[in-house]
Amino acid sequence: MDGFAEVRRQLQAGQKIMAIKIYRELTGASLKDAKDAVEAMERGEMPAQVDAPRRPLKLDEDLRWLIQQNRMIDAVKRYREAHPQAGLKEAKEYVDRLAASSGVRRQTEGCARTAAVFALLIWLLARMI
Repeated sequence: MDGFAEVRRQLQAGQKIMAIKIYRELTGASLKDAKDAVEAMERGEMPAQVDAPRRPLKLDEDLRWLIQQNRMIDAVKRYREAHPQAGLKEAKEYVDRLAASSGVRRQTEGCARTAAVFALLIWLLARMI
């Protein structure tokens, strides 16, 4: 699957602004160039010059690791370090999309269940005494 599939999905869903944001993330294009390219894609044309997606794999690996460690704030900060032009909302949305798309399981997902079972056991033991 090519890197622009998500851009096309957003366009089909009527989310042109999100499509432009994703295009910029993938290519590093300026806002104007990304807008022009996405509008060309919307018309069924190929953008004048489509660079191959260049999302830094190392960044995504770092972000996935931070997400797994339940360090979401650090992941957003790391994204903003790599993309200084990104706003806080844009960085959080990117991290959330990455977490959802990669199926990364945050460490605390199992902790809440374990804590609930442990609390239930303590409550049952207290009632038996």
